[in-house]
Amino acid sequence: MTLRKLAPIALLLFAVAACSAQDSVVATVGGVDIVQEDVTALRTTYTDTAPGTDFRQDLSIIIFQEVVTQALDEQFGEAVSATNIEAAAQERLDAVAASGGSIADFYSIAGATEELVRRDAISAVLLASLSDALFGDPALAEALLTDRPEAVTQVCVRHVLVETETQALDVKDRLDSGEALADVATEISLDDGTPGGDLGCSLAARFVAEFADASLVAPIGEAFGPVETEFGFHILVVDERATPTVEDIQADPTLFVPAETMQNERNNWINAVIREADITVAPSVGSWDPDGLGIAPPAS
Repeated sequence: MTLRKLAPIALLLFAVAACSAQDSVVATVGGVDIVQEDVTALRTTYTDTAPGTDFRQDLSIIIFQEVVTQALDEQFGEAVSATNIEAAAQERLDAVAASGGSIADFYSIAGATEELVRRDAISAVLLASLSDALFGDPALAEALLTDRPEAVTQVCVRHVLVETETQALDVKDRLDSGEALADVATEISLDDGTPGGDLGCSLAARFVAEFADASLVAPIGEAFGPVETEFGFHILVVDERATPTVEDIQADPTLFVPAETMQNERNNWINAVIREADITVAPSVGSWDPDGLGIAPPAS
């Protein structure tokens, strides 16, 4: 994950560095101070102390990170792993080196420093921790299996697509009589982009809703249908079907939970904890906007 590609609500915080007497507090989150140096360490382009748009944006990221860190600890007892952070940071630095450019070029952020890279690394580590924490809850895993089985069930399926229900019934009769689906599909299927009608193995959610639903209930190895979709009428054969258990999902959510589902759950949780957080911003920088989840500029 990079700072330039994802919204700040997806970013995370590492422990705030010890501040010196000269450091100025620019924000406080749940009793934890964020100092100006925490922000200016991210870019070499901070040559003065005037809190402009970039400063407020970077400070917002740090605020979001601290909120998420505190909430993870309070709600799930999850802490950031320093070892994982350093490993992730090194991976990113290696990627920068392999690109042949600077950190600023890699992130498309003028003056980007290694400190920015480290925050980016923590983002990935803590998002992984959040995913584990959220889907480590058996109630959430059970709800996913009950409400969206197509999103976690892997199916290996073949089909023949025709124009009418009558044609589909004829296809089913031919398959029930022993003809090979690949031969029938090659002869008459409207899906000429799928040789032999083999759609391969994927999550059922990859398909349109009617086809996905059918793939979840069709007897394994038998011709099933007709199933009507926007494309026509299908006769399908499900060769394999695998649905994880609650324990499987809890053990490694990333293997079973679709990226979109994972992201939505994380964003909903993050937005909720940010809105509930105790956040103050120094008046010289601006004011915290709980509705816009950001920092508004100082009143002129």
